[in-house]
Amino acid sequence: MFFSENIFFVIMVLLAYLLGSVPFGYIIGLVFYKKNIQQMGSGNVGATNVWRVIGPMPAIATFFLDTAKGASMVLLCNYLLDFSGMQIVVVGLAVVVGHCYSYLLHFQGGKGVATGFGVLLAISPFVGAVVLLIWLAVFLVARVSSLAALTAWLTVPVLFYYFAMGGGNGGGAGFGKKSFIAMVLLTLVIFIRHKKNIIDLVRGREHSF
Repeated sequence: MFFSENIFFVIMVLLAYLLGSVPFGYIIGLVFYKKNIQQMGSGNVGATNVWRVIGPMPAIATFFLDTAKGASMVLLCNYLLDFSGMQIVVVGLAVVVGHCYSYLLHFQGGKGVATGFGVLLAISPFVGAVVLLIWLAVFLVARVSSLAALTAWLTVPVLFYYFAMGGGNGGGAGFGKKSFIAMVLLTLVIFIRHKKNIIDLVRGREHSF
């Protein structure tokens, strides 16, 4: 039984990666606007580059679809499959990795912010809402999407530790130390994907809205 449960968990992680790899921004740009956003703007397939290259409406659609990727897998594992807290966060991590390193785009992709937000929102609506408010506040002041995202995600491990661990997510899972480590790794992936943005921010040449 233990062996079969672990095999099932591995299968769900692989499915999460495959779902995360679906590049909604790329698909929307190519199918509806005949634009390859990987060859335009920053080359990123996330909502920010879609906004710059195509416009606000496709960017909003991209944001919600990317968010739904992360949220759907976590909700499935938490409420229907009764996974442990650590397993749930690892599945969420797999979705974000898929988005950032999509096998459909030669292991390129987005930066994981919207998909990661979906994961957070499904794990703990409170933490997800606080992170979104931090992002919005920083963005409205600085008008720099990457700075807002990095600032918001910098708070994620702390917020997760105090408000989600110990079963405070409202679901069936309790989140322990292994869950916290997985959440730190998820945050690290998002920071790694923002490496160029961090360099541009330090040098004062990051794009603003």
